[in-house]
This record gives sequence, C-alpha cells and structure tokens, in this order.
Amino acid sequence: MIQNHMRAIKRIITMEKQTFSDSFSSHGFRGDPDTSPFLNLDNFHMSQPTFRPHPHAGFSAVTYMFEDSRGSFTNRDSFGDHSVIAPGGLHWTQAGSGMMHEEAPVNGGTDCHGLQMFVKLAAANELAPPRAFHLEPGEVPVLETDFSKIRIVVGEFQDTASPLRDLLTPINLFDVYLRETSTFRFEAPDDVTAFAFVIDGSIQVNDQRVQKNEVVLFEERGGRIEIQPASQNAQFLFLSGTKIPEPIVWSGPFCMSSTERLLGAKQRFANGEMGTLSPSF
Repeated sequence: MIQNHMRAIKRIITMEKQTFSDSFSSHGFRGDPDTSPFLNLDNFHMSQPTFRPHPHAGFSAVTYMFEDSRGSFTNRDSFGDHSVIAPGGLHWTQAGSGMMHEEAPVNGGTDCHGLQMFVKLAAANELAPPRAFHLEPGEVPVLETDFSKIRIVVGEFQDTASPLRDLLTPINLFDVYLRETSTFRFEAPDDVTAFAFVIDGSIQVNDQRVQKNEVVLFEERGGRIEIQPASQNAQFLFLSGTKIPEPIVWSGPFCMSSTERLLGAKQRFANGEMGTLSPSF
C-alpha cells in the first residue's frame, strides 16, 4: 500500500574518518544503537594488504566493491572459499558459530574502493554453521533510466530481486546513482531501519541537504522515502533491514547476544573449531 506521508528524518550522522596507514583509510560509524541490524559501516580505500587472517562469530561481515574501484579483493576463509571481489561485486561472510577469513587487494599498490559492514545475526541464528555467499558484478540486477541507475546488490526493489538468497538476516542494499531531476522512492514499513549513505556528491531529503560521507537516518514509522540529487551527480547507498531488538555483546572480532555465548565463541576459537587459515602476506 502506498503511504501518503513522508518518513521523517531522525538525524544526520557524520561519518568518522579513520586513517590506519598510508594505504588504508575509511569513513564510517560503529556501534550506533539506531542502525540495527547494521552494526557498523565503512566506506574504505585500501591499496596494500592490511589484515591477516582473523576470526568472526555471531554476525555477517560483508564487503561490496564499488564500480569505480581500480582494484579487486581476494577473499579466503577457513572453510575453503577463495573468491575475487571485483569492482561491482559482493562477498557475504555469514560467520555464525565462527570462521576465519582474510581479505586483501589482489595487486598491492592498486586502490580498492569498497564498503565493509557487519550485520547482526539474531540469537536464534548466531550459532548457525558458517557460510559464504558471493556475487559477481554481472549478477547484480540493474534498473536504469536516462537519469538514474540502481544496482540491487541485496534484497528487492520494484519487483526486481538480487540473486543472493538464504541470508539469515535479510536486508536491502542498493547502490544508487542519480542526476538532474530524478527521484529515488522507497516504501519503508514500520520497525524497519532505513538510511542513505552519500558516497559522492550530495542529496536532498525532505528539504535537507546531505553531503558526501554523511548518513541520513529515517524515523522508524512507515512512510514514503524520497531522495533527489542536490548536485549534478549523486551516488548513495540505500540500506534497510528489520531491527533485531536483542542485546549486543562485543569482544574483539566476536559479537553475540549474551556473555555466555561470547565466552563460548572464544572457547571455540581457542579449540581450533573455527578452522585454520595461513596468511597470504
């Protein structure tokens, strides 16, 4: 059913810049209680291998490589996956009970521009067997007009669905390009988190201008969302997902719903139950 009211803006989040080295920097947020089921979000640039194999448990680690990325990532995990995340592609590491993985630029010295985010698993799913999902760039459905392009990376939009299936935390992730008079519209039901993260240019939302590396977070009441370009060209990620109203208990690379579950993850890692993965660099 089409809503006759607009969903209000809850707040604007200015993404924090972090510089880890000359070859790795990002703009992002982490641990924001209003963005469930999204635990963190980082718009990153990386040109040299940075993180050796490390474990995750209790959530999904997702990497999307933007189309303008000059380089690709290699993803490996302790359960046998070995994939290349090319520009426009995505890799979804549903860590569940725990797995090791490593991501690094295929060619050192070539800039890789991407998004990494952590997506919470509900308590009923956080001990599920680990699983990896992969999308090649050409597998991502695209809706295109003279003034817009929408890549439906995860989820469904206007009866067009991403081929990514069986995710334990279903979300929408759209990579949206707008210019001139185009408008992006989305109907967001109640209790669904929805926000837009500006990657390039600026956008206009409910008479408010939102700039590059800012997130416009919408109120949780259902209603129509409309986004227009406020610059000649604009690119943003639109994300939405049903809130998971459960505790979030972090420790390093593990995120569970209770201290007991967290201690269990640490014990599984110590026992080698998350597998082994030799460093590639």
